[in-house]
Amino acid sequence: MERGGAGGGGGAGPTPDRGGGGAPPLGSPPPLAAVLALIALVELLTLIGTGVRDRVRDLLALRAIGLTPRQIGAVVVTSAALTALAASLLGTAAGAALGHRLVDAEAAATGLGAGVAHLPAPALLAALVLATTAAGALAALAPATRTARRRLVDSPGETL
Repeated sequence: MERGGAGGGGGAGPTPDRGGGGAPPLGSPPPLAAVLALIALVELLTLIGTGVRDRVRDLLALRAIGLTPRQIGAVVVTSAALTALAASLLGTAAGAALGHRLVDAEAAATGLGAGVAHLPAPALLAALVLATTAAGALAALAPATRTARRRLVDSPGETL
């Protein structure tokens, strides 16, 4: 295909159909989902780290009143798992409510037509919420272990 040049009449030649005959692109959602999952994991790790650092005094107070290291670790893991559960439930609800409408609007604007968007099966959404919650709990294991092993005398700057 020539652009302009001799015999082209000065205009651009026909553009190739890159949409695969009108079918939606199938190669981009999995890598996009992987990148978004990686971003969410980094954000979760940051949230866990800052949460533990900000609550050191509270966790040391729990230790001082008699909680075992295992119980303190459970507090950290439970906090992270509940945060991940709340975030995934809110994100799934917002995605289900707005995603269908936004995808159909974009498809209609680009000429693909309405009715392109389909919600995943509820079982798949529930599995993703459970997987996100489990990932939150697993991500909190290392900070929970470090916090549980911390001794009161190791924290001179953290007075009760």
